[in-house]
Amino acid sequence: MPLGMSMRSRETSNVPFGRREMAIVRNIDVTAQSESSFDDACRTAVIEAAKTLRGIMSFRISESECVVEHDKIIAYRVTGKIVFQVER
Repeated sequence: MPLGMSMRSRETSNVPFGRREMAIVRNIDVTAQSESSFDDACRTAVIEAAKTLRGIMSFRISESECVVEHDKIIAYRVTGKIVFQVER
């Protein structure tokens, strides 16, 4: 095996290890809301973001809250970062 090549890179590519293009990722802040659960709010955030973005890798929750009216929870809200790979 030539110097600078890992076993994996030799199997998948002729590009020497360390000279491959790195993936560029980007973060956007989103807020989504659901009347049923935090889980559903997270799913809604990803589904809505996927309508205009490709390559979504994760959704990192930074804040969660309940909307309350008349002493009852009426909605679950999450704010977080959608992480996606930038296309070249």
